[in-house]
Amino acid sequence: KMILAIIAATFVFATVDLTVDPQKGLVVPTLNSIIGLSLSLGVLGYYYQRNIDTSFRYLWMSTLILIPSAVFQAMKINFHQWFDRNDVSHVLLITSLFMYFICIEKYAKSLLLEKRGI
Repeated sequence: KMILAIIAATFVFATVDLTVDPQKGLVVPTLNSIIGLSLSLGVLGYYYQRNIDTSFRYLWMSTLILIPSAVFQAMKINFHQWFDRNDVSHVLLITSLFMYFICIEKYAKSLLLEKRGI
């Protein structure tokens, strides 16, 4: 996936005039992030929750938190001039990363309890 994304980004940078519309250069990284996060956090999180430990539910839940971010960006919804759609997206991203951390912390704690035989 990484090699495909690098090739696609190189193609876009070589063929598209980004001085006219710089947002066209963000298409490949955005698609790469959507595919990567959906597969690694969403699909694997659900699979690991069912097969390994219930603490992995925070992975697929963190993916659901990122969906409104795409809506705010696509529809260009701004709450205020000092708190625009980019700020909303970053708050949601930080919340998602926090849930990822909670997943790791809970799974590590369950491994320690399992090792102690509790």
